[in-house]
Amino acid sequence: MSMHNQVLFDIKLNRPELPAGFLPRKELEARLEEACAKDFVLVSGPAGYGKSLAISAWAGSTGRAVLWFSLGPEDSSLASLASLLFHGLSRRFSGDSGFGPPEGPDLGAAGEAEQAPRYLAALLSRQVQERLPDRELVLVLDDYHLCDGEPVNAFILELSNQSSSRMKFVISGRTDPGLPISKLRAQNRIDEIRIPDLRFSPDDLAAYLALHMNRPVPEELLSLIDRKTEGWPAGLQMLCLALGRSADIEGFVRDFSASHRFILDYLMEEVLGGL
Repeated sequence: MSMHNQVLFDIKLNRPELPAGFLPRKELEARLEEACAKDFVLVSGPAGYGKSLAISAWAGSTGRAVLWFSLGPEDSSLASLASLLFHGLSRRFSGDSGFGPPEGPDLGAAGEAEQAPRYLAALLSRQVQERLPDRELVLVLDDYHLCDGEPVNAFILELSNQSSSRMKFVISGRTDPGLPISKLRAQNRIDEIRIPDLRFSPDDLAAYLALHMNRPVPEELLSLIDRKTEGWPAGLQMLCLALGRSADIEGFVRDFSASHRFILDYLMEEVLGGL
C-alpha cells in the first residue's frame, strides 16, 4: 500500500470527535445498543440530524468492539472498500491477534471479477474467524450513501452472511442503501433508526437550549420552538445562533416559519455538506 493510501485510510478510520457543547442523548445511545442485537442497523435521515455524532457518542460508550469507517465516493470501488476494511481490521487488531491483509490475488484485479464480492467476503470473514474466534465486531459504515452500489452492497451482504452474525454493520446515510431491506426485515436481521428516533425530543430541546443560550427561554416558548424546528438538530442549532443576536426572543420564534426550514435544508445539503 502506498504511503498516500495509508494516510487516507487512517483518516477514514477515525470516528468523529464530539464537539464542545455536544448534548449527550442517552435514549438514542440506548436505542443504538438495543439495535445491535440484529445483523444490520440502518441509521437513515437527511443532513443535519446528527447521525454521525450520535453513532460516535454511542461507539465511545459501548462495551462492544466498534470499528469506524468514514466512506466517500472513492469507496464505491469494491477493491477500495475491501482494502479499507482489511486495513482497518489490521490496524485495530494486529498488535494482539496477528490479523493482516490478504495474501494471494491482487485486490484490484479481484475487484473486477464477477465473483469478487463473494471471494473478498470469504477471505475477510475467514481471517476474522481464524484470528478473532468468538469475537463480535461492529463495523460502522458512515456516509454509506456516497459509495452505495451493487458490488459494494453484495460484498457487505456476503460478509454478514458468512460471518455467522459475528460481524454486525451500522450503516449510516442520507438515503436508504441498495441492500435488500425488505428481505432483511422479513428475516428479522435489521433494525432501523430514522427521523422519529433522531429528532430532538422536547426534553432534548430544553436541555440543548439550557446548554447553548446565554439567557433563559420562557417555558411557554419551548413547545413553540419544538413545533417550528420539528426536532431537527441543525435547525435548532441555527435558531439558537439567531436567537443569541435577537433582542426579542418571542417575536423571532413566532416569525420563524417553514420557509426558514427549506432555506436551512438547502444550506445544509449544498453548502455545509461540501465543507
